[in-house]
Amino acid sequence: MTSHLDTIKEDVRRHLRWALVFFFISGMTGLIYEVLWTRRLSLIFGHTVLAVSTVVACFMTGLGLGSLIAGRLSDRRANQQRGRFLAIYGALEIFIGLWAFLSIPLLNFVESAYLGLSTRGMTGSPLYFACLAFAMLVLVPPTTAMGATLPVMSRLLVLEKATVGHLLARLYGLNTLGAFTGAGLAGFVLLPQLGSLASVSLTALTNLTIGALAVGIGRRPASHRVETSPQMTLSEEAEKSPESPGWPTWLVPLSFGMAGVSSMGFQIAWTRGLALSLGSSTYAFTTILTTFLAGLGLGSLLYPKLLGKRRPTLTSLAWLQASIGLAGAVSIPLLGVLPLLFLYVMRRFDLFYSGLYTVLAVDVGLSALLLFLPTLLMGLAFPLANQLYTQSLSGLGKSVGEIYSANTLGCIIGSILAGFVCIPVLGAQTTLKLAAVANLLVALLLLLVGRKSKPHPSLLAPLLTIVMVAALPAWEPGLMTGGVGFSAPRYFQAGSESLLYEEPAFYRDGLSCTVTVMLDGSDELVLKVNGKTDASLAQGDQQTQYLAGYLPAMFHSDPKRIAVIGLGGGQSAEALATIKGVEHVDVVELEHAVVEAQKYWGIHNDFILKDPRVQVHATDGRTFILGSPDTFDIIASEPSNPWIAGIGNLFTLEFYQKCAQRLNPGGVMCQWFNLYAASVKETDMVLHTFFTAFPEGSVWMSSYGDLLLIGSNEKLTLDPERLRARWESNPEIQSDFYNIGLFEPENLFGQYLFSREDFMKSDRSKLFNTDDKPALEYSAPFNLYRPTDLGAVIDSLFEKAKTHPALLPLTAEKELSLAQGWVNIQRIQDMPETAVRGDTASSALLMAQMALRLEPSKREEAARKRFALALKLEPQNSLAAALTAEFEEKYRNFQVAADLYRLALKDPPPGTGERLTRGLARCLIQSQQLAEAETVLAPYMTHHGETARANELWGQLMLARKEPVQSIPYFQKATELNYASVLGYWGLAEAYVAADQLQEAEKAYRSLLELTPNDSRALINLGVVLAKLGKNSESAETFKKVLSRSPNNQRALEYLTILRNS
Repeated sequence: MTSHLDTIKEDVRRHLRWALVFFFISGMTGLIYEVLWTRRLSLIFGHTVLAVSTVVACFMTGLGLGSLIAGRLSDRRANQQRGRFLAIYGALEIFIGLWAFLSIPLLNFVESAYLGLSTRGMTGSPLYFACLAFAMLVLVPPTTAMGATLPVMSRLLVLEKATVGHLLARLYGLNTLGAFTGAGLAGFVLLPQLGSLASVSLTALTNLTIGALAVGIGRRPASHRVETSPQMTLSEEAEKSPESPGWPTWLVPLSFGMAGVSSMGFQIAWTRGLALSLGSSTYAFTTILTTFLAGLGLGSLLYPKLLGKRRPTLTSLAWLQASIGLAGAVSIPLLGVLPLLFLYVMRRFDLFYSGLYTVLAVDVGLSALLLFLPTLLMGLAFPLANQLYTQSLSGLGKSVGEIYSANTLGCIIGSILAGFVCIPVLGAQTTLKLAAVANLLVALLLLLVGRKSKPHPSLLAPLLTIVMVAALPAWEPGLMTGGVGFSAPRYFQAGSESLLYEEPAFYRDGLSCTVTVMLDGSDELVLKVNGKTDASLAQGDQQTQYLAGYLPAMFHSDPKRIAVIGLGGGQSAEALATIKGVEHVDVVELEHAVVEAQKYWGIHNDFILKDPRVQVHATDGRTFILGSPDTFDIIASEPSNPWIAGIGNLFTLEFYQKCAQRLNPGGVMCQWFNLYAASVKETDMVLHTFFTAFPEGSVWMSSYGDLLLIGSNEKLTLDPERLRARWESNPEIQSDFYNIGLFEPENLFGQYLFSREDFMKSDRSKLFNTDDKPALEYSAPFNLYRPTDLGAVIDSLFEKAKTHPALLPLTAEKELSLAQGWVNIQRIQDMPETAVRGDTASSALLMAQMALRLEPSKREEAARKRFALALKLEPQNSLAAALTAEFEEKYRNFQVAADLYRLALKDPPPGTGERLTRGLARCLIQSQQLAEAETVLAPYMTHHGETARANELWGQLMLARKEPVQSIPYFQKATELNYASVLGYWGLAEAYVAADQLQEAEKAYRSLLELTPNDSRALINLGVVLAKLGKNSESAETFKKVLSRSPNNQRALEYLTILRNS
């Protein structure tokens, strides 16, 4: 005769296979929804850490709430036919699918509501909490249903207390592997190929299908009917009086919640570190997420084999937590050398240009090397904790719900602590250390309780591991921010790996990215975001940074209010603020660390952030434009590269349409786009998308590889007369134009390519980049890992280029003016004959500049001959004299340069008076013509005595005159006026040494090395000063530091030998 228990077991076996398949698929769909809904809401609230964390927290809140409620409710229905639980599960999946369809209009409502509030002036905390309420409105109902599925499935499949861990391991493991599959599908297939709307619809249909199947199977009558007793079911016959475990049962959910805090800390900090090593594309982030989920899922599935045969104890959970902490700690130094491992694999097997998928396969392998063991151990923890916490089957649902919700709550807390506190304040590496220590402390607590507070040698293990974690060496910041994930070939040359050990002057793990500043001397400055250069003093970057501001301004007759998306080095904002009549400039910068780094850029952007008209907004550029109650005369968008995750949102049709709506009558939009990680297809797609939103516009090239798109709702004209009038009336514009190779305002027309009308009439691609289908973000990363031909992309644009209508008909003079612009963008093939003949000073100067731009390291003599020819043809040509003087000073021909500066200053090119005066003073000081240097500098100090550059020069003059004590106040003032005054600190250090104030000299050299930590000469000088102060051990360490970077540095070797022999 069939017993009651046997009948139920047969019923469960009948449903088991279906249940596991369904739960795998529901894990897959759940993760797809998380990706899709997070993306959709980020289009509304922005791609900020605050917005994304809010969405994730809402998602997790629903999961935890659903598991907690469903756990208790399922226990009350424990006596019903087991198949009914499958039917309940099916109903939950149907609800999720229906809500997914409903989420499409709901999200549209959320966007309308958000924009309605923000455009009415709501900001700050009220707007944030409104966003939170909107997000919860959309996310909590379906995620609550998702969270409910685990306790319901547990009630369906678990028959005996002894099998709790085994069956939950299978459920949780398959569900997590389903999430792994969903993450891969969403990131690699659905979003790139189908777009958001179609992906949501397809996923919803999947939920409805498995829900209908589950309901149908669950409602089938059981093969055997047996009367059930309401008082007793399953193995509860043997569980009337469960034994007390001997320790507080609340300890398990508490410890598992704390483990959730640490696991989220690990995940967020690992993701930041891996993004630095492997790149910041959306594919890289998908790879990291899938690797994490794969480890969790496999760990759970392996629980029966690894731990399931042992009796679960609190001590076993303790050692598991200790193992997670140890494995997490081991991942920290591994992560610190991951860039080298990536570089080795790329170089050894020549894989970098073998395609994105090959590189992603390497990324998966390296990520697994780092994450597999700790995440596998994390996966083991869930079934073990449930096995421990479940005291009887009558409370199975409640136990599962409480464990799951505790862990989810911990994950919410961990995401907030890691994302908003630990990483921005302490950095990613310290966050990882804290996460490891948290696991070890949990282990210590469980061991103490498990051993009933009796001292035991085993307690030393977590304590010693904590000490080991604290002692882990710091990562090499240069190595972590070298950008090997997207620029590995840069380091393939022999000896080039030393570049990875250059120490940045500024390193900050910000809320959304890691920001570094590299400073070498006073004229080499680079701002990097996640290892990618976003601003520098290189000529091409200067052209783009200034023209992104000046170009749209020249189209507008009288701009008043301006929005700049992306701060960078601050020079686009500076250019726009230079325009007379501008009343307000809103600068939108997502990462506050970029704002903090402006202390290095102040001298180069006229300290733009101190301008009272400039207001910085720490938010997403898209969110600002969409939600601002203001309208603008100019919007200049210069974000980072669109292959970086989230940046593509600033290149979509919908964003451009919103920008068009935000422009005042006569308003102008300027959009920067890079060509050096784009194909012809992507370039055409961006142009087509942009010009679909703007009925008027044109395309310009700011430098070789950088485009500026101009758009407007009305007819645009760039009048040469108005351009020249604005240039002539503003010395700052003249100075900036000279700096970027525009010696006359008409030179700008040489950087014009074609009009909107020309492009839209052409047979170029008609693809769009939209919010729903972000093609650019998913196609651009492919160009990083194949040998794309930048020249071919640019040539395809030059082929369509036309002369700007304002310069027609062309004359010989106009041709020469255009040619200067062509030099700036290296449009050499179209040079007119008048520009290359070399029979005029203008022609010779053009040829000299071409030589320097094309091969600056190889064309010194060629450029010198052409500069000399220009001066021979026109001896009084001040532009030729100025350019030649700067060229000769660069090559340290100070006397020749001084003579040329004098000549140029007789009739200086517009906007160059101060620049040339400083150049002459420098050369006179270097060539020891000190009396004349004082004559030149005295009037300059009268007018510019409150500037850092003037004080640096006067201090250098005093120092050259052997008056070190008198020079010190000027150098001090220079460092007060300019945080990054390299010359000021050099002067201070040398002045203090000359004045025999060695302790002050030591301080000055240390301050200098904070700015330029890779300066071997400064390190050697510091070592000498330390030796004179009797600090021989510190001195020796300083020389050893030099030799670690330059093993053959003779000065360091000599001084170290002297120290050892003394």
